Amino acid sequence: MKTIVWIISLVGASAGGLFLYSGLESAKSAPQEASVAAIAMCITIIPYCFARSISALNTQENRDAEILHELKNISAKIYPLTDEEKARVFDGLK
Repeated sequence: MKTIVWIISLVGASAGGLFLYSGLESAKSAPQEASVAAIAMCITIIPYCFARSISALNTQENRDAEILHELKNISAKIYPLTDEEKARVFDGLK
């Protein structure tokens, strides 16, 4: 999933660059150039922001899993539980 959204972001950046180049070539006034630049920025920036948010969500999920794993290790060292007790305690954390 993360790779797909980054590929979409690269396509968006390429499309934004092409749009900017072709739009500036055909623009006849400064307001037209400004609108072309704004649209090109939207074409480029929106997929990038989407890709960054997906990456951040994946990173946070990985951190949460690592923290939960470390908590299990620490608790096993401090107070050894039976399998039944472990299941009761850690199922509530998921």
